[in-house]
Amino acid sequence: MSSPLYRLTPNAALDRHNTFRVSARARWLAELDSAEALPELLGHDSLQDQPLLVLGAGSNVLFTRDFEGVVLRLATQTLQIVHEDGPGVRVRAEAGVNWDRFVRWTLEQGLNG
Repeated sequence: MSSPLYRLTPNAALDRHNTFRVSARARWLAELDSAEALPELLGHDSLQDQPLLVLGAGSNVLFTRDFEGVVLRLATQTLQIVHEDGPGVRVRAEAGVNWDRFVRWTLEQGLNG
C-alpha cells in the first residue's frame, strides 16, 4: 500500500533500517519523504491503535525482537539555513538527513565551530 506521500509495507524487514543490521521485522513500515504525509498516514485504517516507533537513520536503536506495530521511518532530506545573525547561523536539518551528509553540507556552506 502506498500514497504519493508515503510507502506502507506490511511485515517489513528492518535490517536495512538500523546500523547494527539486526534482523527484525515490523508489522508495518511507513516511509515518509515529506512531513505533509503524516496526517494522511496516521489516518490510515490499518494503522489505527497500533504502537508507533519513529525511526530516523537507525543509529540509536537496537532491535531485540520484532516490532508489533508501525515503524515510521522519516526519509525527509531538506537542509537549509533558516537564519543568519552576525556570527550565529540557524540551520534546519530534517529527520532523515544522514549525519555525515549534514556535516559535509555545513562545511560546504562555510559553517563551522
